[in-house]
Amino acid sequence: MKREEMNRLVGAEMEGIPKGDEYQQALRMLYNAARRRNLGPRSDGPKTPREVADKCIASVRKNHPDAQFRLDPAVFGNPD
Repeated sequence: MKREEMNRLVGAEMEGIPKGDEYQQALRMLYNAARRRNLGPRSDGPKTPREVADKCIASVRKNHPDAQFRLDPAVFGNPD
């Protein structure tokens, strides 16, 4: 995937992660980096936006188990 395509796709997905408190902002930062890595040429395979978001949420919750996150279900679907 070309960089321009990746920027558009990840930018659109980021609209589904609203800005918020420090934990929500950490999620946004982690998601942006993880999704770009996931879409890059050395990716370990395709993952859905939800799978990437869930992995990032789990990462933040390791140190902040009570953190609450908001994701747009239109972009990420509903959690399993």
